[in-house]
Amino acid sequence: MGSCQWSPHPATSNLILSTSSQKLLVWDLSAQKCLHKSIDAHARAITDINWHARNPNLMATVSMDAGIRGWDLRAWDRPFMRVCAWGAAGTQIKWNRQHDHWVATAHNKVVYVWDDRKGSVPVVQLKAHDSKIYGIDWDREHRHKLVTCSLGKLPSSAACNTADAADKTIKYWSIDELAPKDADAANHEEYYDSVSASPKPTHTISTSYPVWRARNLPFGHGVLALPQRGTNTLDMFGTHSSQPVETFEGHENVVKEFVWRSRGGEDAAHEDREFQLVTWSKDRTLRIWPVSREVTERVGYKYGAPIKVLHSRRGAADITYTRAPDEEEKKKLPPPVVNPSGIARQKMAKVETAMTRGGTVRAKGMDQLEWLTKVVRNKASPTSSSLPSRMGSLSRTVSRGTSADRLGEKDGWISLKDEVVLVNKIFPRPKIKFEKVRIRCSA
Repeated sequence: MGSCQWSPHPATSNLILSTSSQKLLVWDLSAQKCLHKSIDAHARAITDINWHARNPNLMATVSMDAGIRGWDLRAWDRPFMRVCAWGAAGTQIKWNRQHDHWVATAHNKVVYVWDDRKGSVPVVQLKAHDSKIYGIDWDREHRHKLVTCSLGKLPSSAACNTADAADKTIKYWSIDELAPKDADAANHEEYYDSVSASPKPTHTISTSYPVWRARNLPFGHGVLALPQRGTNTLDMFGTHSSQPVETFEGHENVVKEFVWRSRGGEDAAHEDREFQLVTWSKDRTLRIWPVSREVTERVGYKYGAPIKVLHSRRGAADITYTRAPDEEEKKKLPPPVVNPSGIARQKMAKVETAMTRGGTVRAKGMDQLEWLTKVVRNKASPTSSSLPSRMGSLSRTVSRGTSADRLGEKDGWISLKDEVVLVNKIFPRPKIKFEKVRIRCSA
């Protein structure tokens, strides 16, 4: 399992995104069959996913193949956005919170800003750091501002004095050309051609540790920094502060991820939200940290002021998709099995197995054709390079009234497995006898 993200929108609050290698998985918690969709989204492993900040049907992925894909819940046939940052694998992807069509991605030391209507050329190319970027985040109030963070390399005698080894910074950026012309009536769909990014950040925070993630706070103005190694704490910084205004300390190992929880905010004209920080660490503990109003005010939070940031879950109902069983149901549940021994695992197995001549294991009493019919083929992405791999095996016209369309192959081609099974159905035994073939390869 790779990345995982719950939908932030009430309309799709039952959906969760996750990744497994190059597959994008969509899970529906309200359905009896939880796996809603599985698609081969990229040619290599997906490194990050992100729900659209304003549209509950859209999401985006970035991969080791440097490709960026946009996906729509209403049309899974092919991505609605397909661009590529040639030469560098992607590490992060984030939709802009105030513009409907902008998405930012991080590739090595560069940040790209894309418009999903523009094509294959980015709107902005920002050379942000001297070391690999592993964290980007758009400002919650201003659409032309973002924050980035860098790891820095492991210290060594050869690189300890280089900038590449000592980046370890959090940088604030302001791309003024992307700012709305009228701040009071910002257009969420304005179109821009390529613009030049600011060569220097508006502010830089230098840390003593490589920064794995730096994300804008949901209150006030500042960021929370997540170290990759060297410390088990999380530091909260103000916008123009180089020293942390608050430190969350308590884990016994490195923190791997964090998210924010909030309550309130039903009235956009009155800020009354309360916040909690949720952290997960390599010490196998999940902690919930209450954040007092005193702490939030240190970074500019104002109680009672209008809420200017995007609050996508305003008015959403509180729903749980898990129900604890009552006492009668607990009696019907089977007892848990804890670390069964090898003998116990053998007794629990229901399928008897046997060795084939080639040394592989198959179910006893099942021949090769029966095993072949049970093989499940995942449907590949329309953009996958594996689609035309068997163009030489295009389905030929089948005699005796059997067509590919009747067998569900509407695209006019079938795989080798389906073709062998088809021949076995049309010409049942003993008309055709299938024999085992062993192929030996000599050097």
